[in-house]
Amino acid sequence: MQEPLTPPPDGLISAMLIFGAAVAGRLLFHVQLVVKGERKFFSKKMLFELVTAAGMGIIAGGTAEYLDLTGSPSWAFIALVSYIGPYGIDKLANRLLDIYLRKRP
Repeated sequence: MQEPLTPPPDGLISAMLIFGAAVAGRLLFHVQLVVKGERKFFSKKMLFELVTAAGMGIIAGGTAEYLDLTGSPSWAFIALVSYIGPYGIDKLANRLLDIYLRKRP
């Protein structure tokens, strides 16, 4: 008789869920560009979106944990940060610096 399968460790499940939420966010961004006609859906750029999703998932997952977000709010946060992406975060950070530190409108 075979032994029952042991469930994967919680860390693995969390990593898979974080990556899934990040991929969903980047896929939304990619589809938006496809609809505008700026990209083809199946292209080499889609591979770069997966790499970006992995990186953004790690960053957003850590930030969600730091903010004590759990459950649906954490997955929504991860998808949102992944959708915005590194370029959007850079623009947002520069805008906030302009407003609060450099005192420009």
